[in-house]
Amino acid sequence: MNTKKYFYGLLAVVFALCFSAPMAVADNNAGDTVEAEQTFRKFCKGKSRGTAAINDDGTVASCWKCNKSPAQTRRISSTAHTYEVDWRFSDVRASNGYCRSVQADTLTTGTVDSYCTTADRAGDISSVWVDCKSRTDFFIYLKK
Repeated sequence: MNTKKYFYGLLAVVFALCFSAPMAVADNNAGDTVEAEQTFRKFCKGKSRGTAAINDDGTVASCWKCNKSPAQTRRISSTAHTYEVDWRFSDVRASNGYCRSVQADTLTTGTVDSYCTTADRAGDISSVWVDCKSRTDFFIYLKK
């Protein structure tokens, strides 16, 4: 048996399985799976639309164009370090041209050993889901 042909054949099969089919990934804020490949109707140009400084208990320290209501901008889970930040715009999903960045922050002096990620908020298109490695204050930027 020719080992070289066998190796290249196996490599082609692995490549086809890994890169040709869309991947399903967990959607942590809805419990379903979503397709990893997305088609965006609009793209983010980077123009600032809003900012928010959020305390580790989910209260708003300060914000520009966020919804300060404790029912809308809040800490969702006391154990999972997840938050919801609501904005005064009707649809802040990535597919609508919004982009966001978040950073763990002390909101004072010093540093913090944590990081946060964002996602579209399932069931509320005017909100952004924030998940942090540990309980921490954070600062989020919303751009379009």
